[in-house]
Amino acid sequence: MSRLQINIKDDKKVYIVLDLLKELPFVEIEDCPVKATDRKGKGSLTDLFGIWEHKKITLNNIREKAWNRS
Repeated sequence: MSRLQINIKDDKKVYIVLDLLKELPFVEIEDCPVKATDRKGKGSLTDLFGIWEHKKITLNNIREKAWNRS
């Protein structure tokens, strides 16, 4: 079995290439999700999960700080 690594310059085109390769019966695709660090400055929502896990922050606290104008 041969193994290839493909570098795609435009991140928006990754899924087009993956869909094309999935249609070929002789190609196996390993699960290699695109990492947030591979996106050149764009973050991922999942990176934020648990960021306030051990802090006592409520929705009301956030609203008070957002609307507290002097």
